[in-house]
Amino acid sequence: MLNEKINEIHSHGYVTQDEIVNEWESFGLCAPSNSLAKGSDRCKDFANCHECLVDFASQKEEWISMYKIAESLNEQPMFNISNVIKPKVLTKKKD
Repeated sequence: MLNEKINEIHSHGYVTQDEIVNEWESFGLCAPSNSLAKGSDRCKDFANCHECLVDFASQKEEWISMYKIAESLNEQPMFNISNVIKPKVLTKKKD
């Protein structure tokens, strides 16, 4: 990939195919299976994990960095379940 194209991808806030493969490998991630059918997992189609990830990454030219996703999650206020589910106060019925 030419440096101009790499710079253009970075200017959009994305990473290249090679960079996302490196990120996935650093986290020990696998590409999703080709389908839900039994016996069609990608592991049988490739000699090693790196080849599989390179193939999967080739589906798109630009990828969102996992580090960027993590940063954006850190900027979000923590989800507070008590704001969503209010405890029901039980009162005794008056006779």
